[in-house]
Amino acid sequence: MDDDIYRRAPSVLVGTVDKLAQLGQNQAFQILLGRPHSLCPRHGYSANPSWCSVFGCREQRRPVPKGFGHIRLEIADELHLLDESLGALDGMYESLLQRISEHLKNDPFQIVGATATIEGYQNQVRHLYEREALRFPVNGPEAGETFWSTTRKGDPLRRFLGVRSRASTMVTATREVAMVHDRWVRDLCDDPKTVVAEAGLDANDASIIDEARRAGEDLFEVLVAYCLRNEDLTSFVRDPAVRELLESEDNLAIINGDSSPDLIRSAVGRLRKPPANTSDRVRLIAATKAIGHGFDVARLGVMAVMGTPTQASEIIQASARVGRRFPGLVVNVINPSRDRDASVFRYYPEWIRYLDRLVHKVPVNRESVPVLKRVLPGGLMAWLLQVLDRGWITGGRRRRSLADSTAFRDAVNDGAVDRALLVSLLRHGFGIDGTSVYHRMHREAIDAWVDDHLATLPLRAEAGKRLPDLLHPSVPRSLRDIEEPLTIYGEL
Repeated sequence: MDDDIYRRAPSVLVGTVDKLAQLGQNQAFQILLGRPHSLCPRHGYSANPSWCSVFGCREQRRPVPKGFGHIRLEIADELHLLDESLGALDGMYESLLQRISEHLKNDPFQIVGATATIEGYQNQVRHLYEREALRFPVNGPEAGETFWSTTRKGDPLRRFLGVRSRASTMVTATREVAMVHDRWVRDLCDDPKTVVAEAGLDANDASIIDEARRAGEDLFEVLVAYCLRNEDLTSFVRDPAVRELLESEDNLAIINGDSSPDLIRSAVGRLRKPPANTSDRVRLIAATKAIGHGFDVARLGVMAVMGTPTQASEIIQASARVGRRFPGLVVNVINPSRDRDASVFRYYPEWIRYLDRLVHKVPVNRESVPVLKRVLPGGLMAWLLQVLDRGWITGGRRRRSLADSTAFRDAVNDGAVDRALLVSLLRHGFGIDGTSVYHRMHREAIDAWVDDHLATLPLRAEAGKRLPDLLHPSVPRSLRDIEEPLTIYGEL
């Protein structure tokens, strides 16, 4: 649980980017910023000056040991996924995290963004992190060649085959690919000599025969059918000819946005350690783009892609699921009813060769005024919880956290929190220039929001009411919390 992480303060923390929203939700995030207040010998670190992080604990708390660190390195995987609304909110919270850390006199932290498909990275990094980007490695003068990497001609790790059917639909053609694959794998396991001879290899070499049989039982046993639409996936898995290829339902794994994490974990486990019983082994994976990120199974070797994705990055990510360690084959079944697919098929070798040069720029804009208005409540709570709270609680007797509405009212009445302070912190936290004409509307939005809430919050404060419950819009609970929640009332 999150509380355990804060209490134990690990040196390495793995999580989703959505956890940045905890800046405006949880006082204990101070611990990750290097500001624990004390150490309980039983329950670990606490950020609150008044009590242990575990309710009811009476242990005598100790001072924080010297040398306690803070966030120094942020590694963002699959950077290109931080786009559009998610990227805009993340950019605001990334700036907020950096500015709060600087305010606390922490050393600047480094950021590493990893991705296989990125274009226009300078602009994206500026919108996400307000920093200049350094790319490694950079493109070379020729496709597939850089100072740090090269392509071995004639020995590829992944081969692409474009197929366009003229007498059947795309789904039917993919079914035929699945049937051919099934026959080929069975021949490879039952009669490897014939398959080896057809491949032009020495059919009398026992080591080659043995290697071919093992490849059929392991590397090429599973076919991944990659579908651009859920409708195509459904049509494919319901095809009677496809169903005949399966001994049981366990032979089929469906991975899409509707698949439960338990089913995906089970499929991955059976792929990595195939059961001895053939009816329990995964032999066919039907997937959408949900498989394109983080699905790493080295023994996947054959994929059939239904159609041509509009984004080059999607075919790059999808095809990277096969041939990760050993040679793989990607059969791209072209949709004969789409003009764009027909155009791609006409120049298919060139299209594949220059895929990395066809990647679109990542759309993200942190300068959106509606996005700023959406994150203002989170920005206010982040400054209160991570910076101002400690001084307020320890500055007087029986003071509660500023997350309590009555405590915030008292802070406003005492002058500890005023308009100038809040406006300054919010502008600084979100990178709003105080003089730029370009940020005039942003400054006006912050000023109006602060004026409105300072006028109403002290009047609406009441015992037991949390300050976030009085803010409008609500404090984001995740970076996908873009719109106002919809409340549905029903008669029961």
